[in-house]
Amino acid sequence: MDAAETDVSLPDRPSATGLCDDELAQVLQVLDGWTQPRLTWQLLAMTLSAQTGRRSPVKLLMRNTRVFLAYAVKLSMLEQSARTRCKSEETVLTLAKERIVRQDALIARLVLENMQLAEQVRQLQG
Repeated sequence: MDAAETDVSLPDRPSATGLCDDELAQVLQVLDGWTQPRLTWQLLAMTLSAQTGRRSPVKLLMRNTRVFLAYAVKLSMLEQSARTRCKSEETVLTLAKERIVRQDALIARLVLENMQLAEQVRQLQG
Protein backbone atom coordinates (compact mmCIF):
# COMPACT_ATOMS: atom_id res chain seq x y z
CA MET A 1 0.00 0.00 0.00
CA ASP A 2 1.25 3.47 -0.80
CA ALA A 3 0.53 6.75 1.00
CA ALA A 4 -2.41 7.61 -1.29
CA GLU A 5 -4.23 4.41 -0.37
CA THR A 6 -3.77 4.96 3.36
CA ASP A 7 -5.01 8.53 3.59
CA VAL A 8 -5.68 8.45 7.30
CA SER A 9 -5.29 11.62 9.33
CA LEU A 10 -3.25 11.04 12.42
CA PRO A 11 -3.98 13.18 15.46
CA ASP A 12 -1.58 16.00 16.14
CA ARG A 13 1.19 14.86 18.38
CA PRO A 14 3.77 17.05 20.03
CA SER A 15 7.08 17.02 18.24
CA ALA A 16 10.37 16.56 20.03
CA THR A 17 10.18 20.26 20.93
CA GLY A 18 6.74 19.93 22.54
CA LEU A 19 4.62 21.75 19.93
CA CYS A 20 2.04 19.86 17.89
CA ASP A 21 1.56 20.79 14.24
CA ASP A 22 -1.44 23.06 14.91
CA GLU A 23 0.38 24.92 17.68
CA LEU A 24 3.46 25.33 15.50
CA ALA A 25 1.32 26.66 12.66
CA GLN A 26 -0.32 29.16 15.02
CA VAL A 27 3.03 30.38 16.32
CA LEU A 28 4.40 30.79 12.79
CA GLN A 29 1.24 32.57 11.70
CA VAL A 30 1.52 35.01 14.60
CA LEU A 31 5.16 35.69 13.77
CA ASP A 32 4.43 36.12 10.06
CA GLY A 33 1.68 38.61 10.85
CA TRP A 34 3.55 40.47 13.59
CA THR A 35 3.06 44.21 13.10
CA GLN A 36 4.20 45.64 16.41
CA PRO A 37 7.49 47.55 16.22
CA ARG A 38 8.96 45.56 19.11
CA LEU A 39 9.32 41.79 19.37
CA THR A 40 10.49 39.80 22.37
CA TRP A 41 10.00 36.18 23.33
CA GLN A 42 7.81 37.33 26.22
CA LEU A 43 5.62 39.46 23.93
CA LEU A 44 5.29 36.55 21.54
CA ALA A 45 4.28 34.18 24.36
CA MET A 46 1.73 36.69 25.72
CA THR A 47 0.25 37.24 22.25
CA LEU A 48 -0.05 33.51 21.68
CA SER A 49 -1.67 33.06 25.07
CA ALA A 50 -4.19 35.81 24.33
CA GLN A 51 -5.04 34.37 20.91
CA THR A 52 -5.13 30.68 21.73
CA GLY A 53 -6.04 30.66 25.39
CA ARG A 54 -3.10 28.33 26.05
CA ARG A 55 0.12 29.28 27.75
CA SER A 56 3.23 28.81 25.59
CA PRO A 57 6.38 28.89 27.70
CA VAL A 58 9.20 30.94 26.20
CA LYS A 59 11.66 28.05 26.58
CA LEU A 60 9.33 25.79 24.62
CA LEU A 61 9.10 28.34 21.82
CA MET A 62 12.84 28.95 21.76
CA ARG A 63 13.65 25.24 21.51
CA ASN A 64 11.70 24.80 18.27
CA THR A 65 14.03 25.36 15.33
CA ARG A 66 11.33 26.62 12.98
CA VAL A 67 9.97 29.06 15.56
CA PHE A 68 13.48 30.23 16.44
CA LEU A 69 14.29 30.84 12.76
CA ALA A 70 10.99 32.63 12.09
CA TYR A 71 11.57 34.77 15.20
CA ALA A 72 15.10 35.67 14.07
CA VAL A 73 13.91 36.60 10.57
CA LYS A 74 11.07 38.75 11.90
CA LEU A 75 13.36 40.43 14.43
CA SER A 76 15.86 41.22 11.69
CA MET A 77 13.10 42.67 9.51
CA LEU A 78 11.83 44.81 12.38
CA GLU A 79 15.32 46.16 13.07
CA GLN A 80 15.81 46.97 9.40
CA SER A 81 12.39 48.59 9.27
CA ALA A 82 13.21 50.73 12.30
CA ARG A 83 16.37 52.00 10.61
CA THR A 84 14.53 53.01 7.47
CA ARG A 85 11.33 54.23 9.16
CA CYS A 86 12.48 57.84 9.44
CA LYS A 87 13.33 58.01 5.75
CA SER A 88 10.20 56.28 4.67
CA GLU A 89 7.78 58.36 6.76
CA GLU A 90 8.15 61.26 4.35
CA THR A 91 7.63 58.93 1.41
CA VAL A 92 4.57 57.41 3.04
CA LEU A 93 3.08 60.84 3.66
CA THR A 94 3.74 61.88 0.07
CA LEU A 95 2.12 58.71 -1.25
CA ALA A 96 -0.84 59.18 1.08
CA LYS A 97 -1.34 62.76 -0.12
CA GLU A 98 -1.22 61.61 -3.74
CA ARG A 99 -3.74 58.89 -3.00
CA ILE A 100 -6.07 61.40 -1.33
CA VAL A 101 -5.92 63.62 -4.43
CA ARG A 102 -6.73 60.61 -6.65
CA GLN A 103 -9.60 59.58 -4.38
CA ASP A 104 -11.00 63.12 -4.37
CA ALA A 105 -10.92 63.18 -8.18
CA LEU A 106 -12.66 59.79 -8.30
CA ILE A 107 -15.35 60.97 -5.88
CA ALA A 108 -15.95 64.11 -7.93
CA ARG A 109 -16.29 62.06 -11.12
CA LEU A 110 -18.69 59.61 -9.49
CA VAL A 111 -20.82 62.46 -8.12
CA LEU A 112 -21.10 63.93 -11.62
CA GLU A 113 -21.99 60.54 -13.11
CA ASN A 114 -24.59 60.04 -10.40
CA MET A 115 -26.12 63.43 -11.15
CA GLN A 116 -26.26 62.58 -14.87
CA LEU A 117 -27.90 59.24 -14.17
CA ALA A 118 -30.42 60.86 -11.85
CA GLU A 119 -31.27 63.35 -14.60
CA GLN A 120 -31.74 60.52 -17.11
CA VAL A 121 -34.08 58.74 -14.70
CA ARG A 122 -36.12 61.93 -14.25
CA GLN A 123 -36.40 62.35 -18.00
CA LEU A 124 -37.52 58.77 -18.48
CA GLN A 125 -40.11 59.10 -15.72
CA GLY A 126 -41.32 62.51 -16.71
